[in-house]
Amino acid sequence: MLSDVDIKKALEEKSIEVNPLDESYIQPSSIDLRVGSEFRVFENHDTSNKVSSIIAILGAINLPIIKFSVDWWNTLHQPASISLTEKSAIHSSMLVPLAIMTAAFALFSVLIFLMKYNTELIKIKNKGLDRL
Repeated sequence: MLSDVDIKKALEEKSIEVNPLDESYIQPSSIDLRVGSEFRVFENHDTSNKVSSIIAILGAINLPIIKFSVDWWNTLHQPASISLTEKSAIHSSMLVPLAIMTAAFALFSVLIFLMKYNTELIKIKNKGLDRL
């Protein structure tokens, strides 16, 4: 591995040749090479949509299994700590921060969703597609 000083020295000695070369291309231990100003992206949305759908279905099936596994195999797991119908087994000094952080996580998730939604709307308006 060469340092930027060694790279510049090798370029001057012509043991390394880069054409065209701009000084900004030389980094601390590399040279940024640019093949062109354009690139091609191949996307296969059908496959990714199918895989995402399968994972979502499996996750939806797995949620009740995880929830009820506590009741089914109670010899392996402790009983549920939080219940809507019974008194919670968690002390209030831990339950209140847990509830606050759960609410904060939910609000943060909504914020991220709205930011992404706004970004997509801006992209659509910039393309001139006023369908929404």
